[in-house]
Amino acid sequence: MSISHAAGAAAVVISDRPVGVDIEQIRTVRKNLPARVLSPEEYRAYQEAGESPELFFMFWTLKEAYYKYLGTGLPGFPNETEFVLENGRWTLKGSPLHFEVYQENLLICALCSEDQEVRVIHP
Repeated sequence: MSISHAAGAAAVVISDRPVGVDIEQIRTVRKNLPARVLSPEEYRAYQEAGESPELFFMFWTLKEAYYKYLGTGLPGFPNETEFVLENGRWTLKGSPLHFEVYQENLLICALCSEDQEVRVIHP
C-alpha cells in the first residue's frame, strides 16, 4: 500500500505487490530546486518547456512514486534518476517498471508499479 496527500486531496494504492504513489499540487517552483532534483536531461526538458511548474511536478511525482515503490523515500540526490516520455508513456531509464501519471486541475498524481493493469477510482 502507498499513500500520499496534497492540497486536500489524497491518493491511495492498494496492492499485494510493491507500489508507490505521489500526489502534488502544481504551484510556484522555488528557483534553485529544479537544478538540484532533476537529471540533466529532465532539467533541459524543463527549461525548453519554459520552466513549466506542471512539468516540474510531473517529474517530482514520478520520482516520489518510484522511491516510495522502493520503500526508501526520496534520496539526497533524486537527480540520479531520469524519466523520459517514450511513445506517450513515462519510463525510468533502465527500469522495466510501469508508471502512470494523472492530472486533474492543479493536481498531478504519479503511480509506480510492476503491473500495467491499474484501476483508477476518483470522484
